[in-house]
Amino acid sequence: MAAVPYRLSQTQNKSDPLLLFQFRLEFGGRVTGYFQSVSGLGISYDVVEHKVTANNGDPIVYKTAGRVKYEDVKFSRGVTDSLELWRWSGMVSDGYMVRARRHCSVVMMSRAFRDVARWDFFHAWPMHISGPEPKADSSDIAIEEMTLAHEGMLRRTITSSMAEELARKISDTLHGRVSLLERVDL
Repeated sequence: MAAVPYRLSQTQNKSDPLLLFQFRLEFGGRVTGYFQSVSGLGISYDVVEHKVTANNGDPIVYKTAGRVKYEDVKFSRGVTDSLELWRWSGMVSDGYMVRARRHCSVVMMSRAFRDVARWDFFHAWPMHISGPEPKADSSDIAIEEMTLAHEGMLRRTITSSMAEELARKISDTLHGRVSLLERVDL
């Protein structure tokens, strides 16, 4: 009996779940940093209960969405020589909140470094940043962490035109067409 190639039926989902691999943070389409983990990509709602009485006298409880709550987004990565995130945090501590609030994006990449998911954040600012906890007897990678507060988020899909433009930007960067200062300048 000859082997039959596997084919998806019309009812099966053609999109496999995404493997978590790597994330990047962008401001205005410019890469600010790469991260090994991101958490807090979520929204929750307060639940408001309305207690009423039906015409027959039975109590009824209706639940509806109340105030929206956006989770703080936490990033972690190995320490690099870039100070851009620390400078951004410095704007907050120096009282420049209007300048510190930024629209930014978290982009999840596949193992082939293709963009597969995107979250846009509005009026984000660093509420926490920390460096590594060095130990003389450890050979672990030094990790720095940052937490962003924000006022809203939007989950977007990656379109083919977005992917092509980002692939061109990454290619230009890798081939030296964009200087390091252009990529990390605040």
